[in-house]
Amino acid sequence: MAVKRAKYLVADDEYHFVTDDKALRVLDSNNNEIGTFRELGFEGKIITSGDYRDIKHTGVYRIKGVGGLPGNIPGDKESILTVTSIGDQNNPELTFYKVISPNGVILENTVSRSNQSGWGSGGVDLRNTITNINNILGDISKLQTDSKNMTGAINELNSKINNVSDNSQSGLESLKKDSDNRYLFKWGDTVNGDLSIKFGAKYKLRGKNGHDYNLASIDDNNNIHIGDADTNLHFWGNENPTFNGKKIFTEANVGSGSGLDADKLDGIDSSGFLKTNSDDTKYSGLRMDKRNIHFNIKDGENTETGLVFDKNNNWTAKVVATDIGDVHIQTGGKEYKYPPFTFNQDRNFVQYGGGHWIRANEPQLNFQTFDEKTGNFDKGVGFFKPAWDQGSLAVGNWNTSEVVAQFAVGANHEAVKLNHSPYIGDHNRRLFMQDEQPSGDIPVGSVWIGI
Repeated sequence: MAVKRAKYLVADDEYHFVTDDKALRVLDSNNNEIGTFRELGFEGKIITSGDYRDIKHTGVYRIKGVGGLPGNIPGDKESILTVTSIGDQNNPELTFYKVISPNGVILENTVSRSNQSGWGSGGVDLRNTITNINNILGDISKLQTDSKNMTGAINELNSKINNVSDNSQSGLESLKKDSDNRYLFKWGDTVNGDLSIKFGAKYKLRGKNGHDYNLASIDDNNNIHIGDADTNLHFWGNENPTFNGKKIFTEANVGSGSGLDADKLDGIDSSGFLKTNSDDTKYSGLRMDKRNIHFNIKDGENTETGLVFDKNNNWTAKVVATDIGDVHIQTGGKEYKYPPFTFNQDRNFVQYGGGHWIRANEPQLNFQTFDEKTGNFDKGVGFFKPAWDQGSLAVGNWNTSEVVAQFAVGANHEAVKLNHSPYIGDHNRRLFMQDEQPSGDIPVGSVWIGI
């Protein structure tokens, strides 16, 4: 067929007017026919194979079975693909694809060389998205505000919130009344039902320092925790707090009459303490560290108070004190008119009945005199059993460090030994025995006296 030389350039494609069949054909830069103007501009050129990105020339296409399209574009049904390209048609700088499927899905994609924007929704998907947004927002005509459009309603609510002052909550109360009563307000409100916090979450209080402190929480073992280890916990109430209906003892309500009945004190059972309101028994030793034991004796009562030693509930010995300051020692489990031993208030020691025994390796009975001028005692004199003669009794003068006399001396413990000559009276008239005894036949028992 004859082609008229008149032509129209569209990018690199030439649009020629064919005069004999009144058809306009589109050729590429190599004069290869791409399609007719009717196909590319109105009816759509049919393509049933390949990838959509192989289609690079501007025009309208009827595609079916073409690859590379999103999954919501049916491949077994014919769809409309419009392509708009700029630059070299074999390798365009920018290509815009728009596909319309028979199920109402409209998708768009922009390709720039090796980059692409990706397929975006349009058509039914766009309507569905708008419907979902409307469902989320709700019917704004039902807003309980004076304004029934979104912007006006938000501005109205914001104005009411801003009208809340420190001394008045009328704006907030109006907001609550006009909108929703299901929520609590930060400025104060009342809960009309139970308020639960899930285990693991905590009810916290924010301090002045901005730190949040745990007030109450419950763990996954249903253990309730009160307070925070990082701060102090104070409980307030009257002076008779209770726990499970039982009294809690504090320093304000303990003491006499409080009813506190403790099994142990400092870890010791109550049976380990001596009673003060009745007789009691101690089963271990009593040690006083630089302290005294005091017994109270009332004035005017001729009574005795002290220590009593029992055996099978019968006393065997007593050490008692009287109200006048005497100390009596009773022994043998018998009550005597005069106690065997008495230390009276005049610092005298009185013994009634019985003997006085001193039993030791070297027993002594010494007497010392106090010198008020010097404030000291003299070395004293006394009786002792000498180590060199255990069967005798000696008299010692510790001031002169000498033995004055010795009794029961000798093998038969019969002799008396005087280490100094005795004298009688103030003129020192002596009665003595000397070594220079007369010689000769002197009878036994004779005494030589020198005056």
